Amino acid sequence: MNDLVGFQFMNKVQKENFRSAARKFEQYWKHRRIARAPLNEEQAEKKYNEAFLATQIGPKRRKNIDALLQDSSLKAVVGPAEQLEEISESKTVNALAQHSKKVFNEMRELEETHKAIIYDIVISKVWAKTGMMKSYAATYKILNEMKNCGMEPRTMLDFGCGAGPSLWAANELFKETLEEYTGVDKSLDQLRMARYVVTGGHPERDTPGIRFKKTLPDGIAGSKEQYNIVMCSQTLGDLPDRKTRIAAIDKMWNKVHYEGGVLVIIESGSIAGHEIVQEARSHLIDNMKNSFVVAPCGHNAPCGLFRKAEGPMANSRRLQKPELDFFPRCSFPVRYERPHWAFTKGQDDGNQRTMVVESFNYIVVGKNVNQLPPALQAPRIIGKVGVSGKALETTSVVICVNGKPVPLGLSKARDGDEIVLQASRSHVGETFPVKEIENWQPAQDGLPSII
Repeated sequence: MNDLVGFQFMNKVQKENFRSAARKFEQYWKHRRIARAPLNEEQAEKKYNEAFLATQIGPKRRKNIDALLQDSSLKAVVGPAEQLEEISESKTVNALAQHSKKVFNEMRELEETHKAIIYDIVISKVWAKTGMMKSYAATYKILNEMKNCGMEPRTMLDFGCGAGPSLWAANELFKETLEEYTGVDKSLDQLRMARYVVTGGHPERDTPGIRFKKTLPDGIAGSKEQYNIVMCSQTLGDLPDRKTRIAAIDKMWNKVHYEGGVLVIIESGSIAGHEIVQEARSHLIDNMKNSFVVAPCGHNAPCGLFRKAEGPMANSRRLQKPELDFFPRCSFPVRYERPHWAFTKGQDDGNQRTMVVESFNYIVVGKNVNQLPPALQAPRIIGKVGVSGKALETTSVVICVNGKPVPLGLSKARDGDEIVLQASRSHVGETFPVKEIENWQPAQDGLPSII
């Protein structure tokens, strides 16, 4: 696959003001012959800012967006609902940052809910600003690990592709081998945004090897086309209920290549995201005989960090605490650079960039995978690495062995300098060669806490 000119366009967007780029896309969309009444400038401005605020507080708290907008001190910034004044995004997000803590505290005790999100043209632009970089960073980290294991995919299906962050990551890593990419999204506005980005702002250009669809075919016709990688990033959480999610998982699994293909599911690092990933994991293991979990932990045993609520809390979206209190959920950090135009709080001088750490949950399930790659056979680090002593005399690390969290204590006197040094330089989410350690013992004190 050749270099995608759309990535040059995204680099250009990072250097310019996002609103300017978004308005260019808005102009393109308005000139399309679509049976839809265009918004005037005032209505578009109002809808954009309301959508921006709603996105910042997350799907869980979307139903409180009206109450947040009615806050008297926030009205001074965004103006009355009937007549929204021209404002800068920095003022909007700064006002939100001041009031978000109160809203978060009020919503903390409420159950997690999943609502179907309609990605129209405005929400698509907001997501491209607030969610695309995070999705790209998480996808890149997972695909990079698969590349290090020797995977060379030729075809890729992206279910819920959005504006194309998975395509961006795959092109960076598998430029020499990837021949075909298919993006599927039910939102035509998202598909237009993806095509606009891929073509560098010229959607009339041809994109060899890249195609976008609104739906996947069902039945026998839908299983004819199979892919080496089927990606589902930040999509299942947008579906309204379990029945819809299971149907989507079954459809995606039918598209996985019968010999060595993988299904990659990525969700947020929240408890709700963990629950969605475990829901998909359990369904695939219990109902698909040829499925095997490849990552993050290469086994089909129950996850030791997942506890489903029972009794009166059986219908709750919250999870009970696992046996070890310092394991609220299994999530992994990803670090990426956020440009100045994507700040969600605080001041910005227009040139400053900052590093952001987000967490995500994920699972990679292979079809007819007989043996794990050597790089994935070692246990995975799921807790922060703790080091004591100026000379790194001892190190504690939490690993996952056959689905169970194991706090591991290492010392130079017992395990050697090399293994202690390697542990001290490790990070959450990486694999750890515990098989090379002789007579290792569980740590007794100073247990690290998970992110």
